[in-house]
Amino acid sequence: MEVSIVIPIYNSKNLVEKAIRSIVRYMESLCVDYEILLRDDGSTDGSCEILKMLSQGFEKVRYFENGTNRGLGFTLKRLFEDAKGDNVVYCDCDLPFGEKVIKVLLKELQNSDIIVASRYMGKKNQVGLIRKTTSRAYYFLCRLLFKIRVSDIGSGSVAFRKNVLDEINLAGEGFVFHIEIFKKALEKGFSIKEIPFEARGWQRGSFGIIKHGMPTFIDTLKLKFNRL
Repeated sequence: MEVSIVIPIYNSKNLVEKAIRSIVRYMESLCVDYEILLRDDGSTDGSCEILKMLSQGFEKVRYFENGTNRGLGFTLKRLFEDAKGDNVVYCDCDLPFGEKVIKVLLKELQNSDIIVASRYMGKKNQVGLIRKTTSRAYYFLCRLLFKIRVSDIGSGSVAFRKNVLDEINLAGEGFVFHIEIFKKALEKGFSIKEIPFEARGWQRGSFGIIKHGMPTFIDTLKLKFNRL
């Protein structure tokens, strides 16, 4: 199989159906062998019913459930394990860069191991003030701790070669996932390329500075000292 598209779901009932239908239409137009994997992370808004309906309506869509809320990292690790494609594209449910970014990521993946779509390179994108401030602060922290220069660490569209994911042992269960995978990939000698891409209009993401900010900061320090 050429590509697995993996999407973590949490309280996304109003987004997921439109997103999956647009991805299916686009992938069918590319004429590539693909699958779409959805995993619900303990949603309370009825998202699972929508995922079940989509998996019944589209043969290339599969869905899974965590049962309880376990976090982004946990959810993505399970999606990566279930993915059967030679290449894996992770997308947030709101498709921040649209579905057409998938083709660009896959093309770039021919010459790199990990490709990151970026809001902060080359193109002017609308980003909320709080998100931009916290994102820039976290970028400089990670650059200081790990010498990693990926500017859009929390990008909602990232492509990986599957062998990269198979060789990296991921431990974090929360939002530290983003920097953990970049850090461990570089330690294994894999290449990371960040490319500019125009994002859609800004939408509030699942990351909440009050709820997730301090746990992510603590996990990042644990990652630095191999305590994660």
